[in-house]
Amino acid sequence: MASSSVPQLPLPSLLTCRITAKNGEPYTRAHEKVSPKEFVLTIAEGPAALRKIIEKKLEEMVPGQWQPGFAVFLKPSNHAKQKDYVPLVESS
Repeated sequence: MASSSVPQLPLPSLLTCRITAKNGEPYTRAHEKVSPKEFVLTIAEGPAALRKIIEKKLEEMVPGQWQPGFAVFLKPSNHAKQKDYVPLVESS
């Protein structure tokens, strides 16, 4: 197997994440409805666990608004523009 030309750093076993809720369609202007909330993700649990945590946190933040078909987007860096957000992929 060929090695990747892009340097990669290993992830820690626990990662502190921040969730924000925005209304509107993905990649469009939207207003934050509530204050962001932080949570800790155990990396080994994988993307499906992350989605479940997000669903639970959003239900706490904006009760009754979450729908199963909603897309979840990840902000790749602290200063990333919305156009650079990436969808959460749960399986390959």
